[in-house]
Amino acid sequence: MVADVVVLSKDRPDLFAACLAGVEAQGVDVHGILVDNGTDGTTAQLARDAGWTVLDYGRNTGFSEGNNLAFGHTRTGRVLLLNNDAVLHPGAIYALLGHDEGIVGTLITGSAGLVAHAGGLLWNGIPKHQGRHTHPEEWACHACDWVTFAAVMIRRDVIDDIGPMDEGYWYSFEDVDYCLTAAKAGHSIAVCADARVTHDEGQTRDNSLDGPNRDRFYTRWPRAARHLVG
Repeated sequence: MVADVVVLSKDRPDLFAACLAGVEAQGVDVHGILVDNGTDGTTAQLARDAGWTVLDYGRNTGFSEGNNLAFGHTRTGRVLLLNNDAVLHPGAIYALLGHDEGIVGTLITGSAGLVAHAGGLLWNGIPKHQGRHTHPEEWACHACDWVTFAAVMIRRDVIDDIGPMDEGYWYSFEDVDYCLTAAKAGHSIAVCADARVTHDEGQTRDNSLDGPNRDRFYTRWPRAARHLVG
């Protein structure tokens, strides 16, 4: 096995089916883990039929806790976190495995083909996406301050070094927080422009707690701009 693939899913078996097909089309041997956050049963059965490990805690664990729980079931040195509504393009996992950085993000495009995320920067301490509405061909692999965890590969030794994600967040800012924590500990963050993913945002969550999450982020990182790459 070359990597673990962790997907959190709540309902929407149609989205997970497309996500699963994207993983299977990679042509690599992975250990799949589905964290079942309260589905109708169809999604979990799709995962089991594909040979994935299914973790069901009888509730919506949230993004941070769900992934933290999955970390305890991983088997390899690389962990790919993937949203259930994200679809890997061919060769994405191979491209990610070619990087040595501690956390490697992907080039995220919407269904229209334009970039939604090409890595993130902190502008005066404010997390900002790079590349929105540009063309994928305009981007090359590069270092950055943070990456979205809609599709990201994390080395297992980074997880062992800095520990779990902060479970005080609920479906936003977890990824920025974790990247800054990793960078502060000396681990590098990058985007692999050759690893592309189609992901239309907002299909599986609402933004009702973005305000409290933002407040938590700035409480934890009051001078976030000091942690910029380079």
